[in-house]
Amino acid sequence: MFHGRPVISLKAMHSLFFAAPGFEFQNLLNFQHLQPFLGMKLPYYEELVRVFYTNLKITPLGELAIEICGKRIHINEMDWMNIDDLRYGGVKLTPGTIPEECNFDRALALSSMLHEDVQGQNVRNASSLKMNDRLLHYTRVHILCPRGSNFAQVLNEDIFMLWCIKNNIMINWPHYIMQHMMKCRDNNMSLPYAILVTRILQVYDFDLENEQEVNLGWNHYFDKKSMTKLNIFQVNDVWQLRRPQVEDEGDDEEDNCHNNMFKVLNLNLQSPVKLKC
Repeated sequence: MFHGRPVISLKAMHSLFFAAPGFEFQNLLNFQHLQPFLGMKLPYYEELVRVFYTNLKITPLGELAIEICGKRIHINEMDWMNIDDLRYGGVKLTPGTIPEECNFDRALALSSMLHEDVQGQNVRNASSLKMNDRLLHYTRVHILCPRGSNFAQVLNEDIFMLWCIKNNIMINWPHYIMQHMMKCRDNNMSLPYAILVTRILQVYDFDLENEQEVNLGWNHYFDKKSMTKLNIFQVNDVWQLRRPQVEDEGDDEEDNCHNNMFKVLNLNLQSPVKLKC
């Protein structure tokens, strides 16, 4: 079932670069205590990732349970802190759903993220987003909730998650990550969080010395080199988004050449929910 299943080409964020003038999105991510997770720089092991997902499940107590190489692991709420300072607290969200207790208005949320020249249009591409919203979207689709293709596409779920982050709604990231793992596992999707898998195996003292590793290269980093592809440039020491005359409706990543043969689940989320988180 998992032999040959593609492992998502991952990204690691260079947080110090985004301290430069013009960038604000990283402050929202810092509020979520995501710095260590976003910046993990470890090799990964594609075959071990596949084995990891083969025996993955969530227990009735909400713990992540894995059996790998004859060893059983149960990751509880406190263990996530040891793995990568991920805090088990906040709103429990599941990919593909909008909780009824959230006061979410999709149209209003999307309007706050768009450039003036595309207001009122049927926006499907991240190139229509303001700079910091686009960078949040990039972080989401490559690191927080990675997908195997269609990186520039703006899904309803993307809008909802960006809205949560921008409104400082504390998200239970371990819960969200576990749910995304299970969704990808059970729906024949590309396998995410390869670096996180490495970190889990390290914490639980697995011997990785004889495993075939993939070391991170320049294309695995979310940093200055990524800005040109996103049409973001430094003007008078301030980073700004340069608006193209013709919008590119294709993916904005070099990864697309490697990944666009794998489909992404197109999530049909319900209409705006008028309740309060």
